[in-house]
Amino acid sequence: MTGYAWIRNETQEKHKVSGTDSNFRSDTLSEDKINSIIETFRQLNDYNFIWKFETVDRLRDLPENVMIKPWLSQNDILGYKNVKAFISHSGMLSTLESTWHGVPVVRIPLFLDQARNLKKLMNAGAAVKVDFNEITVENLKSALLEVLKNPKYKTNMEPRSKFFSDQPEKPLDRAI
Repeated sequence: MTGYAWIRNETQEKHKVSGTDSNFRSDTLSEDKINSIIETFRQLNDYNFIWKFETVDRLRDLPENVMIKPWLSQNDILGYKNVKAFISHSGMLSTLESTWHGVPVVRIPLFLDQARNLKKLMNAGAAVKVDFNEITVENLKSALLEVLKNPKYKTNMEPRSKFFSDQPEKPLDRAI
């Protein structure tokens, strides 16, 4: 099954979580961090995870609730209504796309503007932070469960999403 068909499959009871941040190469993570992420996904088997990972053959013993693809359109995936959370580094494009689609976020900021972007979403009650140097099964699982189980994150993201989409003209019309 392709990544998009897997995400679209609404006959599955499981909600989807996307870790498809397009500008960060997941395959540059240390083995410890990769193993922590995979084990977190394994333990959260009530959810399905789709993860952009550039060197698919490097990963072994993946749980059944994880799909790995070398590239997927982050914006397209976030647009599916059964995607309930997004794991992201908090780059500007990721922040805009998750806000547009109203998807709450677990953020792992790395550099540049990401801390500022994260702070805005955290102040709005729409995101949870995991420090990059503290990616462990316990920390990542706790952050994911907080965003997935506590409706305040989705509720707090909704007005931000509506603000983005409630414009008198389409962006393309405004650009022309």
